Amino acid sequence: MVAEEVRGRRHWLLRQFGWLEVAWAGFALANLVAMWLLPSWETVPFHFIWISLTLVYGYRVWDLERTGWVLAGVVATTGVLLMHEVSESFQPPDELTEVPLMAAVFLAMVWHARRRVVAMERERASSEANRRLLEGQRQFVQDASHELRTPITIAMGHAELLAREIHEPQLAEDAGIVVDELSRLRRLADRLLLLASSADPDFLTRSPTAVGPLLAGARSRWSPAERRLVVERGEAVVLADPERLGTALDALIENAVKQTEPGDEIRLGAGLEDGQVAIFENAARHLDDDGVFLVEAAVPSAWLPGNQYVNAERVEAAAVTLDVCRYDPAAQILNENHVRLDAAGVHFGPIAQRLAWPSELDLMARLAGLRLRDRWGGWRREPYTGEGMHVSVYSR
Repeated sequence: MVAEEVRGRRHWLLRQFGWLEVAWAGFALANLVAMWLLPSWETVPFHFIWISLTLVYGYRVWDLERTGWVLAGVVATTGVLLMHEVSESFQPPDELTEVPLMAAVFLAMVWHARRRVVAMERERASSEANRRLLEGQRQFVQDASHELRTPITIAMGHAELLAREIHEPQLAEDAGIVVDELSRLRRLADRLLLLASSADPDFLTRSPTAVGPLLAGARSRWSPAERRLVVERGEAVVLADPERLGTALDALIENAVKQTEPGDEIRLGAGLEDGQVAIFENAARHLDDDGVFLVEAAVPSAWLPGNQYVNAERVEAAAVTLDVCRYDPAAQILNENHVRLDAAGVHFGPIAQRLAWPSELDLMARLAGLRLRDRWGGWRREPYTGEGMHVSVYSR
């Protein structure tokens, strides 16, 4: 039984070594032969053995048991040969100290390498724990959003009914406040659900979508905001996800509400026009003398770590999402694709956009008859530093 156990352990050890270890064993054996045949030059092959062992270990980082077996073998073989050469007077006795000294240097290497392995394992475990935590948070947000939408919708219907039926001014005002706050809660629930589901492969369901009904629906949803919402144009039909497009439209209107006063007019419109300059021209046609056109953007360098890159956006147990980008600096065109690989196949989310610097936006505005009134670093009117996101305010 003992012999079988020893043989089994030996076979297990041999199975753990790959081609690199086999090549190093041949190299070390050749240097041991050189030490035997050239005793007066033993220093060179002796150090070749130890240096090559350190390099191989740094690449492989064996476990402690295998490291102990290899170290014992190298110490034994090089030590025996040195003792033979000292006994034959080929080398002075102090050469024997080379063996423990080189072994100590190698052990120092082992200590540092093992510390690095332990640190990497801890980092991997921490990353996995963070991934599970984020996944749990995302699922919680998604579940909470679903649970909130139904009671909010029911309460919204009752509140709107009460607001229409009440004729006493004070109660009607209170009912209007309730409707307004429920509308805010509904938008918040929709955005939480949007945030939670954005990583799903079926996040977007695109179909030919008429923009006119979306604009009319947005005007109806935002009617309690004490703004005059006017739908001017809506003849466009686009290939989009109507639910997500409606959410984006709500975000735009919310920003417009924040930047205006009660009773101000907010105009909604859509058309099939190409080009960034056309956007400014369209805005200029709709602006009154006291109106403003707000553009949220970011400088190109804030988007790009380089002219092309592949970034792992999300890594899960059964799926990987990659962000693949290529930027043409001459045309300033960014072609981007969000690629998701999972058991169901490969899913693509292509995006093509032209990046523009703030100075270009200012030139487009001047061509359209607008001027820059202000530029902020965010929607809270933070000072703009020249880097990252900016909100530019244009007027006549």
